[in-house]
Amino acid sequence: MLKILHFYPIEGSKVQSKMRRIFHVVGLVFCLVGLALSAQALQFEKIQKIELDSDFFPKSTLGGLSGAFFKGNQLWAISDDRGRVDRPRIFIFDIELQNKKFILRPNRILYIEKENKNYYLDGEALVMFSEDRMIVSSEGDHNSKPRKMPKLFEIDLSGHVQKEIPLPKSYLPEISGLQKKGLQSNAGFESVALSDGKLYAAAERPLMQDKGEDLRWLQFSQQNNQWVVDREYSYPLTKEKTPGQITFQKGLSEILPLGPKKFLSLERSLQVSLRDKIHFDVHVFEVDLSPASKEASSLSPSGHGFDNEIKKSEIHMIQSEDQDNYEALAWGPMGVNGRKTLWMISDNNFKKNLSTKILIYEMKEE
Repeated sequence: MLKILHFYPIEGSKVQSKMRRIFHVVGLVFCLVGLALSAQALQFEKIQKIELDSDFFPKSTLGGLSGAFFKGNQLWAISDDRGRVDRPRIFIFDIELQNKKFILRPNRILYIEKENKNYYLDGEALVMFSEDRMIVSSEGDHNSKPRKMPKLFEIDLSGHVQKEIPLPKSYLPEISGLQKKGLQSNAGFESVALSDGKLYAAAERPLMQDKGEDLRWLQFSQQNNQWVVDREYSYPLTKEKTPGQITFQKGLSEILPLGPKKFLSLERSLQVSLRDKIHFDVHVFEVDLSPASKEASSLSPSGHGFDNEIKKSEIHMIQSEDQDNYEALAWGPMGVNGRKTLWMISDNNFKKNLSTKILIYEMKEE
């Protein structure tokens, strides 16, 4: 918000009084302009809905899409298949705008490879890091003995794992026995993002040792060609409950950069009532990390500064008939009106009767 400047007019009762009135009016105008600018909110208009069957790609089953990004006119989307249907993989789509509609065609499937065949992957998120590198999140498997750890790692464009990104010990579960700390089972780093030279990784739900419904974001910076944690944020999950509904499995599915320290976040939960069937409840928020203090007021168990002053406001954009198991957000190509598009992609959980859904929005700011 613009601040009212303080002026010091020349002496003289009449002149001073007149100058004060002028400056107060000018200051009031500046203040009103600042309020108008700060009141600008993101708005999205749905322009298209696409549904893809599981046999869309001829050589593999399409499903489990959990993270995505655009590379030119191609959509790259990672599947969270743990090997139940096929190997860990990324689906690559060609995108074309025809007759004011986006058309998707299968391009190829990129399998994620590691020399160690016992290297376990449960792909949940990916982001383009450089011209030839991506960063991928894997939730691991907490039910195996010993547990398979959650991971962040870099892969090249051929799908080969290059190196892992070290995680704080407080984010890792015990190797075996009763889990008392770390990322929850099947609720690890559901989203990763790159913004202003920083890497962000957001947990889907609170850590085992945390109380309440706040979860954590890690911020990494590059030091000597290595990703190093330099900050940690506390993200408050929405606590509002729908009357007559029981909410469970509430979590954060995706984050997407809007600008320095600003993101979109996608929250998802399951709801059930006596009258209705189980259904998903999905909400999108605008998140601002900039209010977080430079000096953390306390230290988190990871040993890094724990900021808890995130600003968050909901963007009302998802209609009731569009509610589904949406897990991925990606900025897409310009739409027919010359506006940036936002793509929201669902995970069909490899259910034979469910398709993969894509909602496409145009962004406008008023």
